[in-house]
Amino acid sequence: MLLPRPPRPSSRVSRPSAWCTLQEQLGVQLLEVEGRKAVLTEHGRILLQRAEQLLDQAENIDQVASSLNQGVEPVVRAAIAHHLPQRCAV
Repeated sequence: MLLPRPPRPSSRVSRPSAWCTLQEQLGVQLLEVEGRKAVLTEHGRILLQRAEQLLDQAENIDQVASSLNQGVEPVVRAAIAHHLPQRCAV
C-alpha cells in the first residue's frame, strides 16, 4: 500500500487534513491532542521510527546504485564455523 506524500508547507492541503487522511489509510491513530498541541501516540512514534529507517535504506540504495554505475560492486561474504560452539557461531 502506497502512503500519501506529506504535504509541502505551501500545499493547499492543511496539515491536520493530511494527518487525518494518513490515519484513515493506515487505520492507526498517529496523533492525540494534549492541551493546545498534537503529540504522537505510541503507534505514531513506532511508525515514525520505521519510516525513518525506510528513508535511510532508500538513501543507501541510491549510494549502491551510484557505486554500481562507477563499476564498484559491494560483496558480502559470510561463513559459519561448524567447529565452534553454537553460542560462538555467527
